[in-house]
Amino acid sequence: MNVSEFRDLCLARRSVRSFSSRPVDESSIQNILDCAKSIPYASARRGWDVVVVRDRSVIRNMAQVVRDASARLTSSVREGCEVEWDSYRNFFHAFETAPLLFVPVFRDSPVLSALVRDPDARLRSFDRENHLKSIAGAIPLILLAALSEGLVSCPMTGPLLAADSLASLMGLRRGLEIAALIPVGHPAAPENPPS
Repeated sequence: MNVSEFRDLCLARRSVRSFSSRPVDESSIQNILDCAKSIPYASARRGWDVVVVRDRSVIRNMAQVVRDASARLTSSVREGCEVEWDSYRNFFHAFETAPLLFVPVFRDSPVLSALVRDPDARLRSFDRENHLKSIAGAIPLILLAALSEGLVSCPMTGPLLAADSLASLMGLRRGLEIAALIPVGHPAAPENPPS
């Protein structure tokens, strides 16, 4: 692939939140994972991973806990912002129709702060930020690899308002945090196909 082809791939990417029920081939899933895991690691340590959620009932349950968490926030919405809030929060669970989710996760593990005597708050946050910066590099690779496989996707952080519940539903090991949800699948058919 030359730079023009890569540029065209980048410019063709769109966030899509509506998916068909058609399953994604295992070879496509593996290709996307291989691309995501090709990025360099911060501090020469891989404190992150990408988990794939394939179970549709788990995905539906995840969408429900996000729906519930956003509903609980409704009473805290500023007066006059209710319509905007309702419109905004509907995006948070749009991953519900996806056949699978790529979920970048990371562990807040000390590297620099473990090497320095009496690290201050800035140094303690340095390690966490390093893992987040590394995983931030994996997210566009997931999106572009999905597109190159003929799939659509959308990076989502709104669902993280229910991050602890999502981690529990996914069965994540203790200490792992979710950085984003990336639903991936085949696009839903247009609602009004041309005749």
